[in-house]
Amino acid sequence: MAHPGVLLSFEGGEGSGKTTQARRLTDHLKGLGYAVTLTREPGGTPLGERIREVLLGRNDELSPLEEFLLFSTARAQLVRTVIRPALEASHIVVVDRYYHSSYAYQGGGGALSMDYMQAVTAGIVGDCALDLVLLLDVEPHTGLSRCSYAGGKDGTASDRFEGKGVEFHRKVRDAFISCAQAEPERFAVIDASESIEDVFARVRDAALEVLRARGLQPSSK
Repeated sequence: MAHPGVLLSFEGGEGSGKTTQARRLTDHLKGLGYAVTLTREPGGTPLGERIREVLLGRNDELSPLEEFLLFSTARAQLVRTVIRPALEASHIVVVDRYYHSSYAYQGGGGALSMDYMQAVTAGIVGDCALDLVLLLDVEPHTGLSRCSYAGGKDGTASDRFEGKGVEFHRKVRDAFISCAQAEPERFAVIDASESIEDVFARVRDAALEVLRARGLQPSSK
């Protein structure tokens, strides 16, 4: 790859535990002495956070194409201003969702053309392709139930994607699995129905294996 850093993403459906595990892995790697940048999609930049409000809000009706173009705009700025500079500085970059979420949600769930999305994404990410995708796989009904429980809600979805229903999320899960099958060398598929500690052990081991393979050493503490 053109940069000396390592790029890892966490993917998965609603309630899969991505955010929790991304933070835990970041803290663990920092504890080992690595330079780590944690960010998220959509978000990670002021513009990205504003786009996040639109995408997750429930006031706007958006087609899969409109969703993808908004995600792509946020992604382009995140790559330019956060991800690429961090990789060039030899950081490990941990992203809570990246372009495979578009493939799963707007492609699998929304039936947007995969060829189109991949062509647009290639122009956006350039050499900032992933070294490892940590796919936290959970049955959609279980994941959506976790979301409701965590929020203490009465069954009302907290964002527009949660509210799309179980059948939509089954399509999303199937699309994530298809992505993993298409790039088995890049994906680690982890059963997210296990305990948080068991999931983290698998996450940690998969990440450290990639770091060892790349020869990336921690900085001096």
